[in-house]
Amino acid sequence: MLPAAGCFSALCASGTVLGKVSRCASERSSSGDVQAELRYVRDGRCGRRMTLAPVLVRDARQLRPVGPALSSHGFQVVDFQTELEAETFFHTPTVRQRYYREICLAVQRATGAERVVAFHHNVRHQRPEEESTDFVSKIYDTRVHGDYTPQSAHEIFEWQLRAVPHKELAAYRNGHFLLINAWRNLNPEPVENDHLAVCDAGSVSEDHLLMLAATPEVGASLPALSAESFAERVSGPMALVQFSELHRWYYFPALTEKELLIFKCFDSDPESSQLPGHTHWPRRNAEQIDAGVHRSADYCVLFGKKLGKNETQIITQCINPSWNQVLEENIKLPDDITLRPDVLITLLDSDEGSFEPMVQMRYKASEPEALPQEWKKSPRWFQLEPVPGGVPTQGKLLLG
Repeated sequence: MLPAAGCFSALCASGTVLGKVSRCASERSSSGDVQAELRYVRDGRCGRRMTLAPVLVRDARQLRPVGPALSSHGFQVVDFQTELEAETFFHTPTVRQRYYREICLAVQRATGAERVVAFHHNVRHQRPEEESTDFVSKIYDTRVHGDYTPQSAHEIFEWQLRAVPHKELAAYRNGHFLLINAWRNLNPEPVENDHLAVCDAGSVSEDHLLMLAATPEVGASLPALSAESFAERVSGPMALVQFSELHRWYYFPALTEKELLIFKCFDSDPESSQLPGHTHWPRRNAEQIDAGVHRSADYCVLFGKKLGKNETQIITQCINPSWNQVLEENIKLPDDITLRPDVLITLLDSDEGSFEPMVQMRYKASEPEALPQEWKKSPRWFQLEPVPGGVPTQGKLLLG
């Protein structure tokens, strides 16, 4: 239920790369996993010194049975269609007017957010004839980083709240919001180099992060936050990540223009990883990079939801009848109009994918105390009836 926001690529919000693009001698195994070296921060004070650390970047397409999800890993890939040609992305007004809406709809379908707002974008390219602007850049950020700090994330949140009706402000500020980056290949050919690697949100802890504050020139002040000043205002405040063997890295090989990689940049929920990292990394040695142009557009999205004391948050995975597509969405009882307050919840066997019923009961949203206490101790697989939209609805029941 909240605005969503706009975006950038690996670092439209983090400024220029410090140092040279690293060489990444990587070998791909038959499973699709890659041994690589990623650029982590080494200096725990100013963040200007980097070091290469050997890591295993896993093939996210090999995760089974349903692949990574925003709620479990902090990232996922969804299908995406647009009629805009790649050349259009160098014309900022058209991108804002048309593409932002398409991105918002795609994110809304994938997350179930009630309101999604795109606020910024950045096109990465290697065209010598194209000049860099606030929305076009020739630089990939090869540092392991997060695009925001908690302070800059909340500044963006408040910026987007300006468009929210006054009567809804309190609900949003008391709720939960995310900043999300949506990354897409603009080329007709799949991505073979300059991949985006994302770190499993559950493997990054706060003590791995180095927060960098905004550093305006002496005598200068930071401009007010706007679409045009976004890169300047947010390029200073960011989080660099220090190496840990606990980090779990993933990438999606051969990403196409019909796929959208969405990943979490900031989560206001203190119980979750707030600032998972990401980075661009070359699959081959620097000398072997293709001479062809590689273009990408990234959109950061913010959304939030209100959860009252007597409401149950159900994060579901809705699977279509052919079992070909998984869509993750949020259903909030009792006031989601697609569900009745007395919806029948069928708890399933604890093994994912097993459909043998364990318990059946009538859940009344006005009586949360009626739920068995053991349900509140761990997530349970469930099935909802009647089925919203005729689609079988299954997922994990999370009681807050």
